[in-house]
Amino acid sequence: MSSRYQKQFTIPEGFPQLLKTFSREVLRCQPTNIYKFGARYFAQLVEARQAEAEDALRAEEQSVYDMSTEELQDFCLDLFMEFDRDQNGYLDRKEFKSVMKSAKLNLSNKEIRKIMAEADEDGNGYIKYREFLP
Repeated sequence: MSSRYQKQFTIPEGFPQLLKTFSREVLRCQPTNIYKFGARYFAQLVEARQAEAEDALRAEEQSVYDMSTEELQDFCLDLFMEFDRDQNGYLDRKEFKSVMKSAKLNLSNKEIRKIMAEADEDGNGYIKYREFLP
């Protein structure tokens, strides 16, 4: 019986599928000690997800450094277009800051302003695509 004073809980996204998969494995393997089986199952699941995340990170890091000049220009154009929210062909300070934050370089706001000042060749406060290219 539910009380209106009872704290409401929400089920995390993906939890029902996780529980269903675990239940299927329990029924398939029929372990003698379900607690040990569960601990081992979830430990392996965590290890597999961590390995996938590390592989994806390595692939992302390597891809930028292994790109040809043409691939790098295409990548920069896509990045520029993604963060040019108002589609005016320029990155303003806010849009440029978003690009730099998405790169996860742990730059301070002061460092981002300094980089923008160096990249802004004509000093108008906006970064054109030509100025954005490395």
